[in-house]
Amino acid sequence: MYYFQMSFIFLLFNLIADAFLNFALRKSNSYSQSNIKLSALREFQYGEIKLIKFLGRINMVKSTIDKGNNNDDNVATTIRLFEARIVSNPPKMGERGQRVYIKEYSVDGIKYGRKERKAITKISKNEREKEKLKINQMIQKSELEQQDNEVNPEIFEFQAKEVEKDNNNSSTFPLPLLLNYTAPVPPVPQLLGILKVDDRVEDSQFQSQWSRKFPRLQLPQKGFMVLVYNWDSATFRTLSRFPKLPQIIQGFEYFSEERRIKRRYNFIRKMIQKILIVISKIHNSGYCHGALTSESIWLTTSNQLEIDQLDVQVADWSNSIALKSVGPDARLLINEDIYQLGFLLLEIIFASFANDEYRQVLYTQREWQQVFENQLNKDLGQLKKFVSSNRDFNQAVSVLEINNDAIYKLIFKCLVVNDLYDNERVNKINISASKLLNDFRKNLKNPQI
Repeated sequence: MYYFQMSFIFLLFNLIADAFLNFALRKSNSYSQSNIKLSALREFQYGEIKLIKFLGRINMVKSTIDKGNNNDDNVATTIRLFEARIVSNPPKMGERGQRVYIKEYSVDGIKYGRKERKAITKISKNEREKEKLKINQMIQKSELEQQDNEVNPEIFEFQAKEVEKDNNNSSTFPLPLLLNYTAPVPPVPQLLGILKVDDRVEDSQFQSQWSRKFPRLQLPQKGFMVLVYNWDSATFRTLSRFPKLPQIIQGFEYFSEERRIKRRYNFIRKMIQKILIVISKIHNSGYCHGALTSESIWLTTSNQLEIDQLDVQVADWSNSIALKSVGPDARLLINEDIYQLGFLLLEIIFASFANDEYRQVLYTQREWQQVFENQLNKDLGQLKKFVSSNRDFNQAVSVLEINNDAIYKLIFKCLVVNDLYDNERVNKINISASKLLNDFRKNLKNPQI
């Protein structure tokens, strides 16, 4: 009996000591939460976010679109990225140890963090409302079919699912889902919450723990802002990585260049359509991105063999602008996104199909823009002649010409979008991402590859 009591006391002591040490560790590796009120997002409390690993920095300057609105700083702002875990105590249902990543904005960069928060919150809300409407229409349609055809209602089974808090409404609502319904991948990363660093980072214990864990990183300062994102299959799987990845070759494709090109083309073709769909959703939600690059477009998979799993998200919203805030200039902002998409497509196509050994032609999105604007004077005919005369581009050119120049036409429409005005700056032709998508799909009805 004595040994049993001593063992019990020893076990209890270990549990208390372990809990105390874990709390101290969470405190030292976590940020703190100030008294901010944001109904749209979760307010993470002090000690709920444990930093695991430093991922890198994003160095950015004010977008060219935004510079015209005011003439304040154009200096670079550094955004730091960390991998982290949610370590809520007590743990909340389903999130204990949940993997997340955080974007840390310095005091000077908080305005960019606010832009990103507002844009992602608005776009996510807009998509949830559309999806709710779509599902309700599916339910109504199925009920009508049951009535018309006298089908057994048990065929249509529904599940009830509680949705996360609405952006502008703290209440939750039940959303009936079809049994085999699969929710689409959101067009933007999932923002879980926000926290703001307070004076607790000035505590000596915090500073000591930070220096040991991140010895080469500057300490966070009071007033920093941190956005907390869910880590999913698309996180940091950027479009820029895809052309540089050696792809798995199956069976006889190893001996057939034509089959390898076909598989790669099919993946790129679907990727382009997904990008156009996402950009269309973004613009319809009332925002322009303002800084589209291959780094800001994320893929759910970069493996050509997993084409059925391919979907796209657009990240990095620090330079975004609400279209309603600029009035009649909204069309100019939409056009700038589409214009940058044209150079982005040039980068991806020519990097993906430079040759069969995946040797990369060193033309980035920015370099294609410089060539087009400075060297070729925005002449589409000269652009076509430029790429056709380079033998390293032979494979890429053959892909551009598939289906009666389908991708060529898409890129050209993107590149002329800023010049389609008369002398009074009125649109001659209204080009949108949705129209580009429809035209592209029409040209691909009968693939020639």
